[in-house]
Amino acid sequence: MDSKPYYYTYKPERRKLTILVDKNLTELAKAKRINLSKFMEYKLREELFQETNSCGGRDLNPRTPTGPDPQSGAFS
Repeated sequence: MDSKPYYYTYKPERRKLTILVDKNLTELAKAKRINLSKFMEYKLREELFQETNSCGGRDLNPRTPTGPDPQSGAFS
């Protein structure tokens, strides 16, 4: 039995995909030797599986604060 972890042996199924990209961008990527397929897949994974631990802004479930009296200055 192979002792390599699963993620080293896993080979995902690939699918051909046609996308439209600005010609200048593709030429720049080629000049910098960027593999667009790998780049797109990496960025897509990054977007789909990103951690969302940071505060996204406004609380969508506003509620009355509990604890000390709001007039005490603790909430200013």
